[in-house]
Amino acid sequence: TAAARLRQDSLLDIDAPVASIVPGLSPKWNLITTRQLAAHISGLPHYQDVDLTRGDTHYANVQSAVDVFKDRDLLFAPGTSYSYSSWGYTLLSAVVEKRAGTPFLDYVANYITRGLEIVPDATDSGNPVASKAYEFKNGRIKPAPRHDYSYTWGGGGFGATPQALATFGGQMLQGKTISRETFAWMQQ
Repeated sequence: TAAARLRQDSLLDIDAPVASIVPGLSPKWNLITTRQLAAHISGLPHYQDVDLTRGDTHYANVQSAVDVFKDRDLLFAPGTSYSYSSWGYTLLSAVVEKRAGTPFLDYVANYITRGLEIVPDATDSGNPVASKAYEFKNGRIKPAPRHDYSYTWGGGGFGATPQALATFGGQMLQGKTISRETFAWMQQ
Protein backbone atom coordinates (compact mmCIF):
# COMPACT_ATOMS: atom_id res chain seq x y z
CA THR A 1 0.00 0.00 0.00
CA ALA A 2 2.86 2.38 0.79
CA ALA A 3 4.47 1.78 -2.61
CA ALA A 4 1.10 2.21 -4.32
CA ARG A 5 0.58 5.50 -2.48
CA LEU A 6 3.97 6.76 -3.67
CA ARG A 7 3.08 5.71 -7.23
CA GLN A 8 -0.24 7.52 -6.91
CA ASP A 9 1.59 10.65 -5.74
CA SER A 10 4.01 10.40 -8.71
CA LEU A 11 6.96 9.71 -6.39
CA LEU A 12 7.68 6.16 -7.58
CA ASP A 13 8.11 4.63 -11.01
CA ILE A 14 7.29 1.01 -10.29
CA ASP A 15 9.04 -0.16 -13.45
CA ALA A 16 12.38 1.52 -12.69
CA PRO A 17 15.17 -0.80 -11.57
CA VAL A 18 15.26 -1.05 -7.79
CA ALA A 19 19.06 -0.78 -7.94
CA SER A 20 18.62 2.81 -9.18
CA ILE A 21 16.71 3.61 -5.97
CA VAL A 22 18.38 1.51 -3.24
CA PRO A 23 22.20 1.62 -3.28
CA GLY A 24 24.55 -1.27 -2.59
CA LEU A 25 22.53 -4.16 -4.02
CA SER A 26 24.07 -7.08 -5.83
CA PRO A 27 24.72 -6.38 -9.52
CA LYS A 28 22.77 -9.60 -10.16
CA TRP A 29 19.67 -7.68 -9.07
CA ASN A 30 20.00 -4.81 -11.58
CA LEU A 31 16.85 -5.76 -13.51
CA ILE A 32 14.50 -6.14 -10.51
CA THR A 33 11.65 -3.59 -10.41
CA THR A 34 9.25 -2.51 -7.69
CA ARG A 35 6.39 -4.08 -9.64
CA GLN A 36 8.22 -7.43 -9.60
CA LEU A 37 8.90 -7.19 -5.85
CA ALA A 38 5.23 -6.51 -5.11
CA ALA A 39 4.08 -9.40 -7.32
CA HIS A 40 6.67 -11.90 -5.99
CA ILE A 41 8.18 -12.32 -9.45
CA SER A 42 11.55 -10.68 -8.72
CA GLY A 43 13.48 -13.92 -8.27
CA LEU A 44 14.50 -13.03 -4.71
CA PRO A 45 14.47 -16.02 -2.38
CA HIS A 46 12.31 -16.30 0.72
CA TYR A 47 13.95 -17.11 4.05
CA GLN A 48 16.67 -19.73 3.93
CA ASP A 49 18.43 -21.88 6.55
CA VAL A 50 20.95 -19.09 7.13
CA ASP A 51 18.01 -16.92 8.31
CA LEU A 52 16.92 -19.20 11.17
CA THR A 53 18.13 -16.75 13.83
CA ARG A 54 17.00 -13.58 12.04
CA GLY A 55 14.53 -12.78 14.86
CA ASP A 56 17.33 -12.61 17.43
CA THR A 57 18.49 -9.24 16.11
CA HIS A 58 16.83 -5.84 16.11
CA TYR A 59 17.40 -3.89 12.90
CA ALA A 60 17.28 -0.15 13.46
CA ASN A 61 16.17 0.58 9.91
CA VAL A 62 15.12 -1.09 6.69
CA GLN A 63 18.53 -0.75 5.04
CA SER A 64 20.22 -2.75 7.80
CA ALA A 65 17.67 -5.54 7.22
CA VAL A 66 18.31 -5.44 3.45
CA ASP A 67 22.03 -5.81 4.17
CA VAL A 68 21.28 -9.31 5.52
CA PHE A 69 20.38 -10.66 2.07
CA LYS A 70 21.61 -8.05 -0.45
CA ASP A 71 24.14 -10.40 -2.07
CA ARG A 72 22.03 -13.54 -2.41
CA ASP A 73 21.55 -15.32 -5.69
CA LEU A 74 18.25 -15.01 -7.49
CA LEU A 75 16.08 -18.09 -7.89
CA PHE A 76 15.26 -17.11 -11.50
CA ALA A 77 15.54 -14.16 -13.85
CA PRO A 78 13.25 -11.30 -12.73
CA GLY A 79 9.78 -11.50 -14.24
CA THR A 80 10.03 -15.11 -15.43
CA SER A 81 8.39 -17.02 -12.57
CA TYR A 82 6.61 -16.67 -9.22
CA SER A 83 8.07 -17.40 -5.79
CA TYR A 84 6.83 -15.85 -2.55
CA SER A 85 9.50 -13.77 -0.83
CA SER A 86 9.20 -11.79 2.38
CA TRP A 87 12.73 -10.57 1.64
CA GLY A 88 11.25 -9.03 -1.49
CA TYR A 89 8.87 -7.02 0.67
CA THR A 90 11.74 -5.98 2.94
CA LEU A 91 13.46 -4.62 -0.17
CA LEU A 92 10.17 -3.02 -1.23
CA SER A 93 10.17 -1.27 2.17
CA ALA A 94 13.62 0.14 1.38
CA VAL A 95 12.28 1.45 -1.95
CA VAL A 96 9.43 3.17 -0.09
CA GLU A 97 11.87 4.66 2.42
CA LYS A 98 14.13 6.05 -0.31
CA ARG A 99 11.31 7.49 -2.43
CA ALA A 100 9.43 8.91 0.56
CA GLY A 101 12.60 10.48 1.94
CA THR A 102 11.63 9.38 5.44
CA PRO A 103 12.01 6.19 7.49
CA PHE A 104 9.64 3.42 6.36
CA LEU A 105 7.84 3.19 9.70
CA ASP A 106 7.28 6.96 9.78
CA TYR A 107 5.89 6.96 6.25
CA VAL A 108 3.50 4.11 7.04
CA ALA A 109 2.38 5.77 10.30
CA ASN A 110 1.80 9.16 8.66
CA TYR A 111 0.29 8.16 5.31
CA ILE A 112 -1.03 4.61 5.51
CA THR A 113 -2.14 3.78 9.07
CA ARG A 114 -2.59 7.25 10.57
CA GLY A 115 -4.70 7.14 13.71
CA LEU A 116 -5.01 3.34 13.66
CA GLU A 117 -3.55 0.86 16.12
CA ILE A 118 -1.39 -0.72 13.43
CA VAL A 119 2.21 -0.63 14.54
CA PRO A 120 5.45 -2.61 14.25
CA ASP A 121 4.85 -6.01 15.81
CA ALA A 122 5.02 -5.90 19.60
CA THR A 123 4.58 -9.63 20.27
CA ASP A 124 6.16 -10.53 23.62
CA SER A 125 7.43 -6.97 24.04
CA GLY A 126 5.92 -6.44 27.47
CA ASN A 127 3.11 -4.37 25.97
CA PRO A 128 0.06 -5.62 27.94
CA VAL A 129 -2.26 -5.53 24.90
CA ALA A 130 0.16 -7.17 22.48
CA SER A 131 -0.20 -10.82 21.58
CA LYS A 132 1.94 -13.59 22.96
CA ALA A 133 3.44 -16.13 20.58
CA TYR A 134 3.08 -19.87 21.13
CA GLU A 135 4.30 -22.93 19.29
CA PHE A 136 3.64 -26.65 19.25
CA LYS A 137 6.52 -28.74 20.62
CA ASN A 138 6.18 -32.45 21.16
CA GLY A 139 2.42 -32.19 20.78
CA ARG A 140 2.10 -29.47 23.43
CA ILE A 141 1.52 -25.75 23.27
CA LYS A 142 4.42 -23.77 24.74
CA PRO A 143 5.44 -20.12 24.73
CA ALA A 144 7.56 -19.43 21.66
CA PRO A 145 10.96 -17.79 22.03
CA ARG A 146 11.03 -14.01 21.62
CA HIS A 147 11.25 -12.96 18.00
CA ASP A 148 12.05 -9.48 16.65
CA TYR A 149 10.28 -8.77 13.34
CA SER A 150 12.27 -5.65 12.42
CA TYR A 151 13.87 -7.56 9.53
CA THR A 152 10.48 -7.71 7.80
CA TRP A 153 8.34 -4.74 8.77
CA GLY A 154 6.95 -4.51 5.24
CA GLY A 155 6.69 -8.28 4.80
CA GLY A 156 4.61 -9.11 7.87
CA GLY A 157 6.17 -7.25 10.76
CA PHE A 158 3.14 -5.26 11.85
CA GLY A 159 0.51 -5.97 14.46
CA ALA A 160 -2.99 -4.54 14.73
CA THR A 161 -6.10 -4.69 16.81
CA PRO A 162 -9.02 -6.36 15.03
CA GLN A 163 -10.87 -3.02 14.98
CA ALA A 164 -7.89 -1.21 13.45
CA LEU A 165 -7.50 -3.90 10.79
CA ALA A 166 -11.19 -3.71 9.88
CA THR A 167 -11.04 0.09 9.79
CA PHE A 168 -7.98 -0.03 7.56
CA GLY A 169 -9.76 -2.39 5.16
CA GLY A 170 -12.78 -0.09 5.08
CA GLN A 171 -10.59 2.92 4.39
CA MET A 172 -8.96 1.08 1.51
CA LEU A 173 -12.34 0.19 0.00
CA GLN A 174 -13.60 3.75 0.46
CA GLY A 175 -10.58 5.35 -1.20
CA LYS A 176 -9.40 7.10 1.97
CA THR A 177 -5.86 5.69 2.21
CA ILE A 178 -5.27 5.53 -1.52
CA SER A 179 -7.65 6.37 -4.32
CA ARG A 180 -10.17 3.78 -5.49
CA GLU A 181 -8.38 3.76 -8.84
CA THR A 182 -5.06 2.95 -7.15
CA PHE A 183 -6.74 0.24 -5.07
CA ALA A 184 -8.22 -1.31 -8.22
CA TRP A 185 -4.77 -1.09 -9.88
CA MET A 186 -3.20 -2.89 -6.88
CA GLN A 187 -5.55 -5.81 -7.43
CA GLN A 188 -4.49 -6.36 -11.04
